[in-house]
Amino acid sequence: MFGGATVKSAEAQTLEWEAHKAAERAARAGKRGVAPGVLDDLPLALPALLRAYKLQRRAALTGLGGELAPPRQALARLEREAAAVEGEGKDMATAARLREALGDLLESCVALARSLELDCEQALREANARLEREVRVREAARRAAAPR
Repeated sequence: MFGGATVKSAEAQTLEWEAHKAAERAARAGKRGVAPGVLDDLPLALPALLRAYKLQRRAALTGLGGELAPPRQALARLEREAAAVEGEGKDMATAARLREALGDLLESCVALARSLELDCEQALREANARLEREVRVREAARRAAAPR
């Protein structure tokens, strides 16, 4: 993938990929006469969970934030953000403040997934599939119990 280089682990492959992408960003930025930004080529059209994951990972790889916390600390952050959402809801906050608190909560979920080395997109897909199965079972039960 990288000019015949052999990569020994998934982590090494990720680092090699990020280095390759950084070189591409630098080359593009050089043509424009500006310094490359670590987020320059991160598409806005990515699904939000995947984009959050990539934003956090890129920030962490460059020392600009998003560093991985141990799972216990990531879970504690998630609990703090959940409490903030609850607090905003109790205060009858504006929709914008509540949306911001919810966004922080979701970003904390992504950070927890990263700390556990789990794919948050896959976890949500699987949760969606479980919910879909559950709704279909309940729907079938409702139809079966309905008077004819």
